[in-house]
Amino acid sequence: MVVIEVEMDGLTFKRSIARTASLLNSNLPFKQPKPGRAAFWKGITYFVCLPTIVVLTVKTFMPDPNVNEECKTHHERPKFVPYEYMRVRTKRFPWGDGNHSFFHNPKLNALPDGYEDEDKEE
Repeated sequence: MVVIEVEMDGLTFKRSIARTASLLNSNLPFKQPKPGRAAFWKGITYFVCLPTIVVLTVKTFMPDPNVNEECKTHHERPKFVPYEYMRVRTKRFPWGDGNHSFFHNPKLNALPDGYEDEDKEE
């Protein structure tokens, strides 16, 4: 048994290494696993989890036959209404002409004075 003494600020700390080693080797806080538990969880993994992942992956990427044609077509964009509180520009954007946001889509995003291609459609 080895005793370690450390003095700090007038206090002496003692620790027995042999006692600590005996505690580590005894496995007191740990229970021994029951036999067959690893095989149980291996079976759950292979026969429950993996088939579930495969079925849900196939279901996710297969087209849904219940979706009607109306949902598949493009939706009409909303009519432009020049509300005062929307599309406010207090200063120019630092790219391009300063009026388009960074992810601007001319078909869906309106500028303060209306859609860009509104003249072409009418």
